[in-house]
Amino acid sequence: MRTYRTVMHPTVFESKVICNKCGYEMDCEKNNYEEFMVDIIHQFKVSYGYGSDRDGDFLKFDLCENCLKWLYSTFKVPVKNSNGWDWERDNNDGE
Repeated sequence: MRTYRTVMHPTVFESKVICNKCGYEMDCEKNNYEEFMVDIIHQFKVSYGYGSDRDGDFLKFDLCENCLKWLYSTFKVPVKNSNGWDWERDNNDGE
């Protein structure tokens, strides 16, 4: 969830970003905006496709790094990034 403030019409800046899962809050006004841009909290936009029971619905939510990593850990098929990094393999804590 994101809240905004208007600086000069029509310029709008994010004032706070909140992780929708755990509630972690990032106050953008107290932090350097460039520092904030490292994406400590990631925004997701999901659209349900044709044939879905939620056909035409859109979801928009934010997850912090920890909650995003938790989400990865619940996947049956390991997540890989463009460098081939396998989160599940690299974070199995010796299991």
